[in-house]
Amino acid sequence: LDGRIARAVEGAVCVITGGSDCEQPDGTTAGAKEPYEDSGRADREVYDADCDNSLPGDRVREGDDGPTGDSEADAAWENLGRTYDYYSDTFGRDSYDDSGAELVATVHFCEKPGEQFNNAYWNGDQMVFGEGYAAPLDVTAHELTHAITDRTADLVYECQSGALNESFSDIFASNVDTDDWEIGEDLPGGAIRNMADPAAHGQPGHVDDYLDTD
Repeated sequence: LDGRIARAVEGAVCVITGGSDCEQPDGTTAGAKEPYEDSGRADREVYDADCDNSLPGDRVREGDDGPTGDSEADAAWENLGRTYDYYSDTFGRDSYDDSGAELVATVHFCEKPGEQFNNAYWNGDQMVFGEGYAAPLDVTAHELTHAITDRTADLVYECQSGALNESFSDIFASNVDTDDWEIGEDLPGGAIRNMADPAAHGQPGHVDDYLDTD
């Protein structure tokens, strides 16, 4: 999520999602529906790493289980469901592989045991969230879109194809979370990208500004 490679096409979001009139005066996405609610259709499991780096961790919610009382675990559960519903209702897609794959997420993950991890990622099999990164809907949508890209275009995660990979995740994240054009505004440190104004967070606003950060 932190985009450790350069993104060249963040500024293309309006072209892809609705042209020059895509941003409304209130900053929301033009014509977008209210954020998807969790219908309960998604097959999912949520685990707790307890600030360790062993995946997936201890399973805390699955099947018909009710809320755990852990805000991160319950947010991950709901956001997985809402993002699943977006892709199902909008594109008729059944999970990231289009064959009903179970959505697996680990919360409270620490890359170095005991040391807070400020990021989230898709590792090829599941979604992984550092402390505070499971709560924002757009972060979950971003990571689940990486999973879809992984199973479809399989864009190499480097150079320009990597930039496209990141950008597509941001674009669809903004379609799922329609409150505004920001990505990660509900993270502990606030927004990290702005789809209407990429330069606001130091991102390239045009392909001419492409940077290879290696």
